[in-house]
Amino acid sequence: MKKKFFFAAVALVTLAVMISCNSNSNEVKNSGKKRIKIKSLNIETVNIDFDGVSYIGYSGVSRDSLYFFDEFYSYFYNISLDGKVGSRRCGVGRGPGEIPAKYLLEAAYLPSQNMIVTLSGSNDLFVVENMAATKRILYKEGVDDGSYASSQSYTLWPEVVADCDGRYFYYNVTGNDDAVDITRNDYYDKAALLMRVDINSGEVKPIGHYSKYYAENRDRLKHLPFYYFDVAENGDIYVTHQADPLIYCYDSDFNLKRAFGFDGADMNTEYSDPGSTQESFMSAYEKDIQGAGYYYWVHHVDGYTFRSYKKQGVKSQDGLQIYQGETLIGDVDVPADFRVIGYIKPYFVTKIIYLLNF
Repeated sequence: MKKKFFFAAVALVTLAVMISCNSNSNEVKNSGKKRIKIKSLNIETVNIDFDGVSYIGYSGVSRDSLYFFDEFYSYFYNISLDGKVGSRRCGVGRGPGEIPAKYLLEAAYLPSQNMIVTLSGSNDLFVVENMAATKRILYKEGVDDGSYASSQSYTLWPEVVADCDGRYFYYNVTGNDDAVDITRNDYYDKAALLMRVDINSGEVKPIGHYSKYYAENRDRLKHLPFYYFDVAENGDIYVTHQADPLIYCYDSDFNLKRAFGFDGADMNTEYSDPGSTQESFMSAYEKDIQGAGYYYWVHHVDGYTFRSYKKQGVKSQDGLQIYQGETLIGDVDVPADFRVIGYIKPYFVTKIIYLLNF
């Protein structure tokens, strides 16, 4: 069985269009500008032969190659840009460099430190150093008082997103129904976005918050609470929400540094009324996931920010925005589930199956 990685060469086309935007309905200054230079992507494919893997896992960029981390077998592979698979490392077990977990929810690899951080299905955090020594991080959580400030008031999102900057491991969370229910009127004012774990001390702290746009439009958007984030090399955290046109850049303590962004092309933003009952909430969610537009990925690398979005729900074609700094230089049609995860000269690489070049 083979998996495909797709390569794309992006043509740069300079247009005599420059638009700046200094405000947004959410009253946060939008420092974004438009200067469209990229109008399309050319996609090539490279086949990869795997042996003895589940084909379910996490991919990323490791210096000049890709990596794949198997969710069920905990195997770590390096993959070259010509599709060749390197040696298999790690695996399930209790030996040197092995991970004692039945399956993984997420994994992050830091090439500069040759370190892997994994979040297991039992919510345990394991660190593999130099592919040789594995240690389990013992969480140091605060008091379980049912408040928004307590780490025990949150649980994992169904779709876990995680990242690591070498000191902290981050993953996305949502309110625990027994403590801070997402339907509460003050949820979008007070709820945290991320759980931050100090991989040295084990200290756990909920950080972040929803955008003002969500706080001011909670009645209209409360059924679209998902968000995605990426931790840049300098520790900045980039966040995009499902239905907010802005991308937010925070420092590691979640102080807002800047916000920029524009609506995706041809997005259907006529969202359903979530009403006031659980039934109407779920009905609106299912309807909009199938037929409305929303953002579902963000990644920042080498001065570029890539944001993926659905134009009209579950279709065969999505949209990809490309920002250089805070300037939108491309908004192009791409295949469904197109998620940029890194850069290997001269390609920008996407999750699991795509590579870009421009």
